[in-house]
This record gives sequence, C-alpha cells and structure tokens, in this order.
Amino acid sequence: MEPREVRKALMMCAVVVVALGLSWAGAAQGKYVVEERGLNVLSPGSLEGKFDVAVSSFGRPGYAGSILGSLQYPKQGASGCTAFNKFSVSFKKSDSDYRHSPIALIESTGECDFAWRVYNAQLAGAAAVLIVDGKDEPLIKMADSAYASPPSSAKYVANITIPSALVNKTLGDLLRTELTTGSGQVNVKLEWGEAPTEPLIYEFWTISQDKCGANCDSQVEFVQSFRGVAQNLEKGGYTVFTPHYIVWFCPPKFTESKECKSQCLNNGRYCSPDPEDNFESGYEGKDVVTENLRQLCVHKLLLERKKPWVWWDYVADFHLRCSMKEGKYTHDCGDTVAGFLGLNATDIHACMGDPDADADNLLLKAEQDGQAGNGGERGDIVITPTLVISDKLYKGKLENGAVLKAMCSQFAEGTEPSLCMGHELQTNDCLDANGGCWADASGLVTACRDTFKGRVCECPYYQGVQFKGDGYQSCTPTAGFKGTGVDACENIDECKAKTKCQCSDCSCTDTWGSYDCQCAGDLIYLADNDACVRKTTLEEKGVLWFSFAVVGLAVVSLIVVAIIVYKYRVRSYMDSRIRATLAQYMPLDSSSQDIYRHLQEESG
Repeated sequence: MEPREVRKALMMCAVVVVALGLSWAGAAQGKYVVEERGLNVLSPGSLEGKFDVAVSSFGRPGYAGSILGSLQYPKQGASGCTAFNKFSVSFKKSDSDYRHSPIALIESTGECDFAWRVYNAQLAGAAAVLIVDGKDEPLIKMADSAYASPPSSAKYVANITIPSALVNKTLGDLLRTELTTGSGQVNVKLEWGEAPTEPLIYEFWTISQDKCGANCDSQVEFVQSFRGVAQNLEKGGYTVFTPHYIVWFCPPKFTESKECKSQCLNNGRYCSPDPEDNFESGYEGKDVVTENLRQLCVHKLLLERKKPWVWWDYVADFHLRCSMKEGKYTHDCGDTVAGFLGLNATDIHACMGDPDADADNLLLKAEQDGQAGNGGERGDIVITPTLVISDKLYKGKLENGAVLKAMCSQFAEGTEPSLCMGHELQTNDCLDANGGCWADASGLVTACRDTFKGRVCECPYYQGVQFKGDGYQSCTPTAGFKGTGVDACENIDECKAKTKCQCSDCSCTDTWGSYDCQCAGDLIYLADNDACVRKTTLEEKGVLWFSFAVVGLAVVSLIVVAIIVYKYRVRSYMDSRIRATLAQYMPLDSSSQDIYRHLQEESG
C-alpha cells in the first residue's frame, strides 16, 4: 500500500473517532437515536391522519400495544413544571365517554426535565402524555437526566408508569389550536407496543370497469364491503396496501389496426384485456386503461399525502357515480370524483402523462412487469380480481370475513390488530379457566390476554398499578404498595419504615406509591447507593469514562488499519510470486489483457 493511501486510511479512522465522539457528547446531553411510533388522529376530520412521534426513554405503556384516548390541554400550568394540583387541573375521562382515556397535551417550555413534566401529568390522572416541541426541528428522544431541574426529578423516572412522546411543533400547534379555539375535542390512538415488526403487505389486482359479468360484480362488491376494514388496518400501521391493474399490449405489427387503436394507449403499448364486445358506444377499451391509470395516479398522490387508504373511497365512489355498466361513465367523471376527495385534476393529469405519445408510461409499464411472477411462489397474474397477501395468491372466497381471517393469520401472536379479535373470526381462549393464566381471588383481574391464534399470559396493568410475575402462577403489585392491588391497595411509607432515604444528608418525604428524597445543598441523591454525592464528582467520572472510550476506540482503529496493511502486503507478495512463476510459461504484458477483453466481447 502506498504511503499516501495509508495516511488516507488513518485520516478516515480519525474522522470516525471524531464522529463517534460527537455522537456520544450529544447523547450525554439527552439526545439519543430516535425511536418513532405512530399517532393516529381519528377526529376531527380536518386533522385526520397518521403522524410520527418520538417515544421517551422512560415510563412503560402497559396497554398491550395501543391506547385510545382524548387529548386534554390544561388551562393553566401547561408546561407541567409545577404540579397540576396547584392550578386545580386534573385529567379525567369524560362522564359521557368511557372509551377514550385522558391523554395530556403539554408544552416543552420552562426550565424542567421531561420526566418531571410527565410525572406531574401522571399524578393528575393522565393515561399518557404528548409534549409539544417548541422548536422546528427533527424529532428528538425525550430522555431522563440525572442533572435535571429540579435535581430530584431523576428519581421519579422509576415511578412513571404511563407512556409519553414528543410531537413536532407543526402538529402540536394544530392540536393545541383545535383544543383551545376549535371544537375542543381531539381523539387519537397511540401505538406503543411491538406491533408487527413489519406491516403486512398485500395487493389487489383489479380493473376500473364494472361491465364484465360476475368477475366485475364480485370485485365491486368487495371494494364496497372491505373498504372500512382496509382503511382501519392501514391507518393503524398494520398493513401496506397497493392496488394493481392488469394491462395487456398489442403486437407491434398490429398497432395500426382498428382494434389496437380502440383498445390501447401509447401506440399499442398498454391495452385493455377485455374483448371489444364488452363496450357500449359511449366508451372504448382504451377508456378502461385510462381509468386504470387515473386510479394508479390517485393512489400515488394520496401516498404522497400520507393518506393512501382514501383510495378505497375513490374507487367505491367511482363505481357508484361513473358506472360503465349503468351507462353513467363520462371522460371527466373520474376527475369529478377525485375533486370530492380534495385532489386536483391538474396534478392527476400531470401524473398520467400523454396517452397518445409513442413512448413508455412508467406507471403502466410497472403494472405489466408486475404481472409476471418471475418463477416465484406467487405465480403470474392473469385474471381479475386477484388478491395477493404476503406475496402469496389468496385462493379463498373474495368476501370480507374470509379475507380478514386470512390476513389476521399472518400476524405474530399478540401483535394482531383488534379487528382480528371479533367473535366471528376466533374464539376467546381466556373465557375457559382464564386460559390457564393467573387470576386474582375475585376473578376481576387476570393475566390472560386473548389473541387471534390463542392467548398469552402477561401480568396486567390495572387501576394505575402494574402487576409483575410469570403470568401463569403469580402476579403481584409493584413496589410501593401492599395488598392485592384489586380490592385492597395500601401505600407503603418508606420513610416511616426507614427502608429508603436514610443517609445523613437525606430528607425523606412519603408520596403515593413511592417517596421523595431531597439532599442538602447542591448534593444529588443516588437511590442505588442511598447516598448524597456532589454533582461535580459525577461529571468528572463521566468525562473520565468518555476519555477512556475515545482513546480505546482510537487504539482499536489503528490495530484494524495495521491488519489491513499487513494483509495487503502479503497478498501483493503472493501475487508477485505467482506472476513470476507464470511468466516462465506465458506472457503477462498488457497485450494479453487486450486479448482477454477481445475474447470476452466475442463471447458476449
């Protein structure tokens, strides 16, 4: 290896070290790799959609994957830096709506830690917390801080039992405005659990016209009946749906024929698979291809707006308002239907391109290419309607319940959407002896959670108390309480029992389910050691460990570079020896390489 190349490699290692050092420094200030989850705004309609939120590094959901809630914005103390009871603010379920849990929407302003805000909201009755980022910036992770203000907030992290997340400023401003000056009601669904690691992918191969007999009737009926199910699944992030359309082509020598001209777009490249006698005098086969293309563009535009599920509304309305079977079809009917959904006809036509151009249309060409199974398990797509689930042809009845059951079977146990848990799709295994899981003496609380494929035994979260155990033989309330956690739940006074906060510089105050330990002066309490230490001591240790880490990484990097250089030299030496040996039998100059390239070109 040339010296210049060695220096370059070393410089690259130095860059890596510096980059990692900056990343660690950022982490020390509370910014980590962002873990995003979904926030589905269900109402009002003007805000409806799915948005990314950054989950915090503290708290635990306990809601088996999601929580349905109604946002509440405090009239006073919106930052959460001061206990909400100081302002007589509480977060409670509405007397008329017990389905939606109270979710607090609070601000990020004020000089206090995220954990402190969430803990105050939890004490005020919030089932979850959304914090609005006060800056226009990418989502960051809300982390607890041992050096937060007030300093004692770090200890509350272990007592936070509700989920929390950060929403970006744009969304937060819209939610706040709706709650304070709008309707005052915003319903959302938070996805906290380990929903499917990857969403279920499925395709529906169809055609835009409805005058092709029983096949057309079945797909129109399916779109109308499955629309609500499909939209709920995709809004919840459980599925990714893509519509497809069968498109044929005209052999080149027939492109000038009457049949090809009436059936095809783009000089015979993309044709309708329907026979000519299916069409009335009001439209031709190429109109079907045009509507196929329009529906592909509608889905593409909706996907860009992060509302792909609205495609089902468009197709359902198109079949009602623009039915070719009933003679309602006109060339601009599709644009009218799209306009009802807020789509601009100009954008749609720009996506569709020129149907008379002697050139490829990328969307339609992709549909033709996608029809071929390429030897895979799915096989070729030759007829409509065809449903493909997880790249496998669905061979059952094209009916709402049957299709949903087939889709539900693809989810890992415990991650399936709630739509899969209806009694018409599966039996509740928890109804028979609690499914063999733990249950309290009263029978009110059980560790059994029903799933589509059976049941799982998990200790529950009940009335603000998290139970822990194996889920089969035992589940007991977490520390800080005594009793069954159901009919009796008594707070443990750690200060009176002298089990916590007993160091000489400590001042103990009992709280509900925990305790508050304050240290004198600028000391910080370490719960694991039950001791008060100086903040500067911790900072010095942190800097020392960081220095060791940087030096260690630099040493490792140099070792790796040395190994690479050594291997390169060994290989170069072996190559030179081989060439010297072969040179005795054949020429190895540049002309031999030219002959080799020439032979390659001839064989190609």
